[in-house]
Amino acid sequence: MTHAWSLAFAWWLVCALALPAAPACAQEAPQDSLAQDAGDVSPPPEADDGDYTLERADEIGDRSVETRFGAHGSGGAPKQTRAVRFRGDGSEGSFVEGDDVLAGGRYRARLGGGALAWGRLSPRWGCGLLLGAAADPWRSDASDRGAAARFRGRAGEGALYVNDAAAGGVCLMDALAGRFAKRAMIGARVGARGFALGVLQAAPMVPARGAPATANAAASAAFEQSDAACEWACDARGRWRAEGRMQEAAGAAMIILRARAGHAAYRSLAEGARSGPAQLLAVGAAHTGMATRVRADAALWSFGQGLDGSRAALEVQRPLGHHATASLGCEEQHGLRRVPAALSRPAPAGMRQGVWAEWSTAGRGQVFSLRQELWGERAFARVEVRRLLAAGVEMPLPAGARLSVRHAVWRTAQGERLYLPEDEVDRVTLRSLSGTGARTRLQAALPILGGRARASLVWTDPSPPRATPGWSVEWTRRVRR
Repeated sequence: MTHAWSLAFAWWLVCALALPAAPACAQEAPQDSLAQDAGDVSPPPEADDGDYTLERADEIGDRSVETRFGAHGSGGAPKQTRAVRFRGDGSEGSFVEGDDVLAGGRYRARLGGGALAWGRLSPRWGCGLLLGAAADPWRSDASDRGAAARFRGRAGEGALYVNDAAAGGVCLMDALAGRFAKRAMIGARVGARGFALGVLQAAPMVPARGAPATANAAASAAFEQSDAACEWACDARGRWRAEGRMQEAAGAAMIILRARAGHAAYRSLAEGARSGPAQLLAVGAAHTGMATRVRADAALWSFGQGLDGSRAALEVQRPLGHHATASLGCEEQHGLRRVPAALSRPAPAGMRQGVWAEWSTAGRGQVFSLRQELWGERAFARVEVRRLLAAGVEMPLPAGARLSVRHAVWRTAQGERLYLPEDEVDRVTLRSLSGTGARTRLQAALPILGGRARASLVWTDPSPPRATPGWSVEWTRRVRR
C-alpha cells in the first residue's frame, strides 16, 4: 500500500462511518472498549530507540482473580505468555511469565499497621530526587512511579514496607531492600505531619571512564501536603538537588508552579537516568468552563554546561454536537529534553514547533477517532520533520463481540523519530517509528468459555523482507470469590 493510498484510507475510515454513529443524545464509550485513553505518554529517558511498553496501574475488584493465556508472533514459532492477578483479604498481586516484556511478579499484603510489597518495585519518595524519578520539566509528577501513578514502572526488585501516616498510622515509616540500577540497595524513611527524612545506602560501584564519581549514600528531607511539596537531597560527596512544587485553585482554574536547583553532577542512586535537569522553572495551568478545557504550560531547564531546553504548549478541548469532542494544540521546543548521558544518539538541539488536531465521538457502542500531527523546525511548523495521521473505528458485533480497526501513516526526516501509542487492556505500547510508512491494526474481542478472547493482526508497510503480519491471541477470565 503506497503512502498516498494509506493517507486516503485513514480519512475514509472515519468519514465514511462517522455519520451512523451520532445519535440524538450523548452516550459514553462502552466500558469494555478495546481502546483506552493513553494520554500524553512518552518513553522514559532510559528507553532505547525501540518500542516501549508501560503497564497500566488499573486494579481488579476486591476478592477477584483474573487469569490470562496468550500467544503472539510474526513468523517463526509462536511465543506464549501466562498471567494471573488477584486481590482480596488484604493482599494483591500479579505474576506474568513467558515471552512478555512485562514478565515478572509483585505481591503486596497487609503487615502490622502497614503493608509489605515485594517483587517488582517502583516507589517514589517526595519529589523523586532521592528515590523514584524526578518528573520531566513539562509534567507535574512522574506517571510511572509511586502509589498514585497511572502506570506501573520497572525501577527495581526487592522488598518495601510502608506504614503510611495518611492511612491512620502514627507516623510515616518506609523500609527498602532490593536491587536498583544494577546495585544492591537498602534505605529507610521516617516522618510525621507531612515531614519526612530518608536515607539510601548502595553497594560500591566503579564508574565508567569519563563519568562523574558515583556516591554510595544519599539522604533527603521532604515536606508534602495535598497542594504543596518540597524536597532537598544530598549525596555523600556533597552534591545536592532541591525542588519545590505548589498548586493553587482559582475558581475553575488550577495553577501549578515548580522550581528546582542544585549541582549538575547529582544523580539519584536508584535511578540516575531519571535525575533530570539541575535547574528548572515551570508553570502549568488548566481551566474548565462552559464545557471547554484549556491547558497551557511552559518550562525552562538546564542540565549544566550550556545544555539547556525550553518548552511551551497550549491545548484547547471542546465538546461538539452529537457527543463528539475536538481538541487543537500547538507546542514549541528548544534544546535538549533528556539527560545527555542517557541518549544513545545525539539529540536535535534546534527548534521544533508542532501543531495537532484530534476529533473523537462515541455512541451506540461505537467509537471513532482521528488525529493529525505536524512538526517542523521553523515557525508555523514549516520545514517539516515529522507528520502523523491516525484514524480508528470500533463497533459492536453480534453475540457481544467487538471489532476495532486502527490505521496510521507517518513521515519523518532523517534522524527524527515519533511514537505511536497502541492501547491494550493491561498496557500501552509506544511504537517507535521513523522514515515513511503505514501501520494497520485489526482487533476483535468476543466472550467465550466464561471469559473474553481477543485476537489481533498488524500490517506494517514497508515491512522487513519476508516478514509476515504480526498476530496475537489471548483469553482472559475474571471471577469473584
